[in-house]
Amino acid sequence: MAAEKKHRLPRRLAAFALIFCLLPLGCFRAAAEPAADMTLTGAYVGWDAGTMGEWTAEGSAMVSPAGLGIPCAVIRTIELRLKSAEATGVRLYWKTSRGEFSVNNSAAIPVKNDNTYHDYQIDLSRKKEWRGTVDRIKLAFEGAAVSVEYLKATGVYIVPFAWGVGGDLDRDLALLGEIKSAYRTRSKTAVVGYSVCLDYMMWFDAEGNFRPRLVDYYIQLAEAAGMPVFIWLRADPWGYTGNLLDDDNAVMWSAATQSDWAYRCDEPGYYYLSFAPTDLSGAKTRYWVAAEQYLGKCAAYINAQVQARPGVILGVTTTSELKYNAKDGKLDLDYSPNTIQAFRDYCRDKYGTTDAFNAAMGQSITTWELKSTDYDPSTIENPGGFDAPRVRGTSAFWREWVAFRELLIQQAVQRLSDIIAAEMDSKYIYTHQICYEQGDSILCSPIESGYATNANMGIDMFTKDFKRANFTRINHLLGDDYTKSWGVPEWLHDNAWAVTTFLAMRSAHASGMKYLCPFAWDCEVRQYDVKGSRASRGVQWYLRYLDCLARCGSVFDGYTLCK
Repeated sequence: MAAEKKHRLPRRLAAFALIFCLLPLGCFRAAAEPAADMTLTGAYVGWDAGTMGEWTAEGSAMVSPAGLGIPCAVIRTIELRLKSAEATGVRLYWKTSRGEFSVNNSAAIPVKNDNTYHDYQIDLSRKKEWRGTVDRIKLAFEGAAVSVEYLKATGVYIVPFAWGVGGDLDRDLALLGEIKSAYRTRSKTAVVGYSVCLDYMMWFDAEGNFRPRLVDYYIQLAEAAGMPVFIWLRADPWGYTGNLLDDDNAVMWSAATQSDWAYRCDEPGYYYLSFAPTDLSGAKTRYWVAAEQYLGKCAAYINAQVQARPGVILGVTTTSELKYNAKDGKLDLDYSPNTIQAFRDYCRDKYGTTDAFNAAMGQSITTWELKSTDYDPSTIENPGGFDAPRVRGTSAFWREWVAFRELLIQQAVQRLSDIIAAEMDSKYIYTHQICYEQGDSILCSPIESGYATNANMGIDMFTKDFKRANFTRINHLLGDDYTKSWGVPEWLHDNAWAVTTFLAMRSAHASGMKYLCPFAWDCEVRQYDVKGSRASRGVQWYLRYLDCLARCGSVFDGYTLCK
């Protein structure tokens, strides 16, 4: 014990010394005075300067007063709610000690001109000119009158998955209090909330009406704790799919494997739903019929709460980790006829004729009809017909199969995002994929599958996945679309060391991470429990790091700039 105590202090001092060295110079300077109160009242229609408080009108633009003091290193998103009948876009300009209002110091996003309030974000983490301390901002609109309900600047969301939340309000508030205490910040540069899961197909009655009791409880809890909530909308291998279990069950390599428990649709944790959009008759599969019906109604209800209670619900995610799972690294799932038919259509569209297909793929089919049209691959209706490859390897046909399955996942993620986006603004929607290497023949869920045109990117990661190559791929996909941000719906810490975690968080932050969900707080699966872990300490160091960055210049006191 004496020896242990002897070495404990030097180790801790070494860790703090490392963090000190990684912090920017000047972060321990005395903070400047907070910026003046920017809170305004009312909506601003037609740029009537008389209703804009300290803001001023410049033609079709509104300009903030000087002295905002926004630290660009930690506050990188401008969020606003507005409506217009004619405007087609908004451009944000900013002025810092490094430069005046200019095209370079600006970012533009499109807006809807349906005369209805919508929520938008302008993510500036990918703008190299968003640096230093912002003194003033200007909003210029393309078109005529615009009503702005609010405008605020925000930093990162830290929203651990609250595993133990179970319906006991006092107990659940105590649990959220633990999270809030563990991840508090001094500079108000991070929003600390919590994440929960909603297996939405469970919450409908026999007539197909959404039962909002659980959503209402999550909102009640968020308001009581003063911690906004992120909601996972799931119907996946980890969630409930009810009577869809018998639909599109996956058949594997041969009839001999059908008795193996790993292939059965009732085995929990293994994917038993085909991603194919249609069945053999061309009709939508039961899964997609149910998803469109139930997910849409659920998203509509949540959006109503978003509108009624701004700031209480931070966002939602699509169903989690659409992928092809495997057991012991040797099995590939989803050989249903629906999927094989979709693969046949993909190959036929790409190659046109069976001769061209055979030449490119090294096959010898004589017809585009399916070789087997039921769930038993030993039953062959068309001996010369089309089938997916059932021998893993490096052949051209196997590589085509892998590419197709990745495409099918991407299309499924896009389809889920479309369903949600029909009911709520894309600012609130994140995808929920996982970081596996591109081209993996077993777990085909590359980072690219997390991109959807009407959603932010959400990529689950282990600590080892927090590396520049992955962040570069994410930012390449997002490009110059400043309406989109990216985050980590599930960070699986795997008991990483505090210093390792801190460096991972720091790297992700430098690459624009908006949203982090440590998975999970008070989790019964010990390897995932972040509560009290050394990895959790690394997150705390990361938040202290943000506090220090915010002190490098003016202090940004609060989020709301105008309301």
